[in-house]
Amino acid sequence: PAPAAVALPFIAASGEGAAFRHFMPLSLALLLAIAFIWSRLFTAAGPDQTRTLILLLALVFATPLYYVALRGDRVWFFAQLVGFFFVSMALWATIERRNAWLAGAMLGMAFLSRQMTILYAPLLFVLMLNEDEPLLRVTKQRIATVFKIAVPVLAAIAVYCAYNYVRFGDPLDTGYAYIAADVAPGEDNVISLRIKELGLFAPEYFLFNLVHMFFQGLHVEFGGTFTTKIVGVDDFGTSILAASPFLLLLVFVQRHRIAFIGLLTAAVICGVTLFYHSNGFSQYNVQRYALDWLPIAMLLLAPTIRAEWRAVLAVLVAYAMALNLVTMVALRLAGTA
Repeated sequence: PAPAAVALPFIAASGEGAAFRHFMPLSLALLLAIAFIWSRLFTAAGPDQTRTLILLLALVFATPLYYVALRGDRVWFFAQLVGFFFVSMALWATIERRNAWLAGAMLGMAFLSRQMTILYAPLLFVLMLNEDEPLLRVTKQRIATVFKIAVPVLAAIAVYCAYNYVRFGDPLDTGYAYIAADVAPGEDNVISLRIKELGLFAPEYFLFNLVHMFFQGLHVEFGGTFTTKIVGVDDFGTSILAASPFLLLLVFVQRHRIAFIGLLTAAVICGVTLFYHSNGFSQYNVQRYALDWLPIAMLLLAPTIRAEWRAVLAVLVAYAMALNLVTMVALRLAGTA
């Protein structure tokens, strides 16, 4: 319900009601807000303005973020953009403001946009600690911090359960199983067939999702008599490592508890989605489900990049941006865009 709550004041102000058609400007405003938040987060990792600029270009133009913003007039994509915004706000509230109440509230709103973001809670708690503090220690201050983060998150869970109950009569029924209910026989697509035959989650999806998340390259499809005409681009997307190769620099991340908990959180979020019936379809040269854990990757990448690595980072980001341009041209030539 959070994306609807974000859009509601603008819909009310427009007076257009259900005819509201201004989600693209709203998506652009969210993208600019995200860029500003991350300029603060990247700066907090060190006063290297060149690195901050390159990382901002990477985040906005060389990850799936630009794609969901461009398709912000569709419900799934707008929800991802809103979810990324609130996760970013939660990290900012934790790192720069040191405000556990605000961090918990923002995480609650992120959860009401993308359910898996609730797993950020332990990372937010660890980020609130001083680096020289032992991790395994119980104090009144830590209990208070846990309480401040947990209360808004638990309130969001209560809202979500009530929301589901009102809609479907079951607080744990999210409604996703009904996506294929109205598809007529003979008109099924791959998503409706998967849901009907295998369910929302199944081990059969793992290999397909794993390959597309980490190994699949950009696939421009050629056809025509001589197989020389561009006819399309794979709408299951390109792997995050092929489309955003600068993320490979995470292999050099400093070993500390924030990195461990952050990477573990990202692995759990990503691992669950590998068993999901959809990998983000439809999408071009992106894996948009990576946006659920991408904030963690970008947060860890910033302090990892040394001054002497900035040129390497810039080349990888430029290459990623070029791939996106190639994709747009290919879609245009194929008559898809």
